[in-house]
Amino acid sequence: SSLIKVLIGSLPYGLLGVLGLVYFKIDTLMLSYIRGNFETGLYSVSYKFLEAVILVPSAISAVIFPSLAKLHQGQVSDLKKYYFKTLKLMSILGVIVFFIYLIVLPVIINLLLPKYIPSIAIVQLLSFTIPFMFLHTPSTQLLLASEKYLKPVIYLSVFTMFFNVISNLIFIPIFGYIAAAWVTILSEALSFVIFYIFIQMKVFRA
Repeated sequence: SSLIKVLIGSLPYGLLGVLGLVYFKIDTLMLSYIRGNFETGLYSVSYKFLEAVILVPSAISAVIFPSLAKLHQGQVSDLKKYYFKTLKLMSILGVIVFFIYLIVLPVIINLLLPKYIPSIAIVQLLSFTIPFMFLHTPSTQLLLASEKYLKPVIYLSVFTMFFNVISNLIFIPIFGYIAAAWVTILSEALSFVIFYIFIQMKVFRA
């Protein structure tokens, strides 16, 4: 009985994991199907550099989650203060990493990884995703830290996934991997904005 309860309780997190996987991989799959191997290979190489960054906000997520879960049981004002403090930290880190990817990484690729030189332009374009990836972390963790907001997180995640898929379907046939990169940027920006608005309207005004 307790095992069944645990399994049922873990289902929303499992669903979010699947949505996250689809969200991060669907553009490459669609690019492969619509535009072929050359553009897919170029985009995949560029995207791997971006995937390396995800480790940083993921590690920070693990650190801030227990504190957010504890603060949900106390005053909303304390939760709000911690959230904005974390958001400020993530914005600073996001901007630093963004400039490293935009300016420093291309130099490293030119000097040490010559076979990846054709991917530099896409790496630089995808780097504009990084600040939003970092800013999005406190919002998702704040909501996931309370069972009360699990359903809204799933709904918002489904919405951003559909935006990603539909935008890719429309623009990849026309603009190829450039479209895939721009849709990635816009999807991350949209995700941050709608989660931020939801928190302001439903959590901090509750």
